[in-house]
Amino acid sequence: MMRPPAEAQPALAAIHAAGGDELVHAMLAAFHGFATAQAAWLERQVKARAFDDVALASRALRISATQVGALSVAEACERIELASAGRDAAAVDAALEDVHDALAAARPWLDAHADE
Repeated sequence: MMRPPAEAQPALAAIHAAGGDELVHAMLAAFHGFATAQAAWLERQVKARAFDDVALASRALRISATQVGALSVAEACERIELASAGRDAAAVDAALEDVHDALAAARPWLDAHADE
């Protein structure tokens, strides 16, 4: 099984302390579903250049990613938030690619632990 990265360990340990393996699996499965839906919505808002909605979508995904220790996803979302506040379309587009890359990199360990 793929181990979560070291950056995720504190968040996962906190979840485990609160509810054991069952809660860890439930939270990771919920995050997977939420992240998939939120990333699709974020993509639509970016294409529409709806910067306020881009910031809202990326903030929600950032908070959720932080809760499960997907810190690379959270950091990319923070870049989208900052770029959307400045209405910087090119920076938003670049950060959105970073979000997709970070989610792709996190999915194997998220899936492995959500499916246990």
